[in-house]
Amino acid sequence: MNKEQYRLPDGNYTTNAKRSSREWKDIYQPICDEFDLGIIGFDPSILFKKDNVSFDLPVSFCVHLRDLILAKDEYKKNTEAFQNKIQTLKNMIDETIE
Repeated sequence: MNKEQYRLPDGNYTTNAKRSSREWKDIYQPICDEFDLGIIGFDPSILFKKDNVSFDLPVSFCVHLRDLILAKDEYKKNTEAFQNKIQTLKNMIDETIE
C-alpha cells in the first residue's frame, strides 16, 4: 500500500501531512497576518484572497516576502527594546539629578 505524497514548498515530497501543512503555513501565515489576507490553497503556488479578489503568488516570491516581514518584525522588536533601554537610562539620569 502506497502512502499519499505531499509536496513541500521546496519541491520535495513527504508522506507526513502535518509536516507539509506546517511548512506551507510557515510561509503563508506571516504574509496573511501582515496584509490581512485569507488563504485559499497552496501547491504549486500560494493562492490568497482579499475581500472578493483572489490571486496567486509563486512560492519563491512568498518566501522572500515572508523573510522581509519577519526581518521587519525583528527589527521593530529590537528597536523597541533599544528605545526602552534608552528610556530606562534617561529615567536613571533624571533620578540621579533630582
